[in-house]
Amino acid sequence: MAERCNKCGVGGKLLRCAACQTTFYCTKEHQKEDWPFHKSACALLRKAKKQESNSSSTPMPIDEPQTNTGECVGTFRWSKGQQMKSLPAFPSSAPELADWKSFVNWRFSTSDSDEINLDPAMLDALSYPLSLVLALKKLNYTADPSNTVNIAILGSTAKAEERIALESDYFTEIINYFPSLRFHLHFVGPEISRLNHLRTISTSDSRCTLSFYRGTAGEFFLEFPPSRSHTILVSFNPGYGSGFVELTLSWIKDLVFILRLGVPMIFTCANDYSDLRGEQLVLKEVLGPRFILEPMENPFRAVSYFHEPGKRETAWSCSNSYLYAIQCFDGERSGPLLEPRGARFKETINKLCAVLRGFDAA
Repeated sequence: MAERCNKCGVGGKLLRCAACQTTFYCTKEHQKEDWPFHKSACALLRKAKKQESNSSSTPMPIDEPQTNTGECVGTFRWSKGQQMKSLPAFPSSAPELADWKSFVNWRFSTSDSDEINLDPAMLDALSYPLSLVLALKKLNYTADPSNTVNIAILGSTAKAEERIALESDYFTEIINYFPSLRFHLHFVGPEISRLNHLRTISTSDSRCTLSFYRGTAGEFFLEFPPSRSHTILVSFNPGYGSGFVELTLSWIKDLVFILRLGVPMIFTCANDYSDLRGEQLVLKEVLGPRFILEPMENPFRAVSYFHEPGKRETAWSCSNSYLYAIQCFDGERSGPLLEPRGARFKETINKLCAVLRGFDAA
């Protein structure tokens, strides 16, 4: 695997983090700039490495080769044999979310640390619910406790969000940070498994329910019209800024509906070129939304990096590296900057996607 700078993604001759021995930087300056974000993961990676060396079993690797043409590289995967470790009982009222190190030290304080295998896969999976919780906290989200908050996680896949929901209790972390509220999490996407389509399950806590819908966001909204209140929309690493025309067009259509609906929409990005930079270009050139959370580096990004096969020198991703949120159209407008119809629109999107495909990690 070609290593890349943890700050900017560039390859070539790199410096290795002396502490964890798994993270690289192109310059000492980038290592210093990235330290506030890397330090918590660094401590956990050191601990995981120590546990791995003391264990007779080897953690399962990331299932890297299974990437289909046109599929976003930010869609994280684990090998089929990877087990999702159970979380210990919630210790007390939740402190402010800061970084991985403080979270783990507090969250596992009621457990024997020697029995907790903090391997990277566990932290990668926890990155999803913790990124959601962090975004809601940044938005100072509140709701009427008498109503259930519906969170639709758009673009969910069977290999990532659905698997975390079914094989772990990680998504129930949200009720630990909002104990007075009840949540219904809807996992929506054409890559949800057929077996779980329209399935609803209860979790270990009655305040949190999970359901699954196999289909596009547009199909889900037609079948289950969202309300303007008590609804939050989320998409983890959607990749609509990657330059794939069909994917971009599909998201633009759904985003126009979402922005007109006026509900908050939270996004994470897996890199700062085709995802963050590309998505910002689509939003600002075509849609013109109001940002309720400006793009920010996420202290709860995943700790594993993915390199797209065949493009190891130009394509990398780390799930949930960045966060931002939008709601409504900016200013007095009630519609997008460019209406999604007609020859001019298609020509603009084709040109825009050509620009997006030119973004790389260099």
